Amino acid sequence: MKSETLPVLVEKCKNYIVIHFNRPKRKNAFIAKMYLLITKSLNEAAKDDDIRFVILTGTGDYFTSGADITDPSRNQDYSINGRPGRSTFRLFVEALIKFPKPLIAAVNGPAIGVGSTMLGLCDLVLASDSSSFLTPFSRVGIVPEACSSYTFPKIMGSIKATEMLIFNRHLNAEEAMEAGLVADVFPQKTFWKEVLNKIESALDFPQNSFLYSKSLLRAVDKNILLETNRQECERTIERIISGDPALQTIKFKEQRRKHKSAIARL
Repeated sequence: MKSETLPVLVEKCKNYIVIHFNRPKRKNAFIAKMYLLITKSLNEAAKDDDIRFVILTGTGDYFTSGADITDPSRNQDYSINGRPGRSTFRLFVEALIKFPKPLIAAVNGPAIGVGSTMLGLCDLVLASDSSSFLTPFSRVGIVPEACSSYTFPKIMGSIKATEMLIFNRHLNAEEAMEAGLVADVFPQKTFWKEVLNKIESALDFPQNSFLYSKSLLRAVDKNILLETNRQECERTIERIISGDPALQTIKFKEQRRKHKSAIARL
């Protein structure tokens, strides 16, 4: 299999790696294999003394459109014999929580679902002015994920977090920066250059300073985040068992079909 066809590409640079979500034809929608590959890459980078940072970004014009609702393996490991199990998604979020080095999100375009929620677990979020942020969980019949039920209220306050997580409020890049979800916004044309300038300017800083500083900043929340992740995954299992997400998926597909048909008639 050619590397270009892999759903996740890992690019090794000087003293950092870039993890690319690599399904541009599907707007980088996440499939189960992507959670496994990203988790593996993070765990390996955590043990590699040459790696100082990890950057997460998308290939093409999307950061990610969230979970791929057409993925046949999407829900298969959410439970074991009807009881909550350690899903690939749960392990993916645990890897984000436990990652000891600076984790940077370079949000190059729309970030939907997990594309937005994972940002609360990153240490630096940089966005292009073409990016946007949406967590349509209520609309699809599930609950907040990736610890966003804890991180979002902490980052942006309970009112704004409620707007996003319950009422599906859509934020543009500037609104996300005002809410505290994004640290800086750059023009799309110069986005990657600006990201690299910011990262590479810090490569010569003492590594232990990064490690100790992140530990001090994150340690107080680590156990809370792990427990939040467990609870969110269990609630997701309950929602899936209820059948509501499946019904909402059918409705969504029908609405999309009608929309495409209407456009075709124009």
